[in-house]
Amino acid sequence: MEADGYTLAVWKRGGTMFVRAGLGSVGAAVHLAGAPVVVKNREALAGALLTAESQAKDALALPEDAVEFAKGWQPLLDAAGARSLKEFRKDALMCLVYRGLDEDSEKSICTLKIWVPDPESPSFMLSDIEREVDASIGTSELVPVIFELLDDAGAV
Repeated sequence: MEADGYTLAVWKRGGTMFVRAGLGSVGAAVHLAGAPVVVKNREALAGALLTAESQAKDALALPEDAVEFAKGWQPLLDAAGARSLKEFRKDALMCLVYRGLDEDSEKSICTLKIWVPDPESPSFMLSDIEREVDASIGTSELVPVIFELLDDAGAV
């Protein structure tokens, strides 16, 4: 996998959020191995994002064959207390933050995209809710943008 940048995935299910770091490009990303950071309130999200960002930057600096990627959904399901992906999907949404290079212009970008349960498959699909913000925005400053997009998508 060619990584042009890194991702910060914020899964929201009910009143709990799960934050995972990943590598990839604006079109395709893979979560890093390990359990997600569990976040119980809005105030703790900035710290979890900064932790995930540090993990992603560290992984981005490594040769690809030295990076451990997640294998499947199990760490997220375990953290959420869900017995299956079907159960997890019932009330889950994801805001995926991508920081890296635009594939066309090679300029630094920061985009946020909302993923929702796919009614046609047992997974998630990209919604039409997205936002590009100034690439220089601080990670902590993304918190209100993430919540705005999740609210637009119907997260409670």
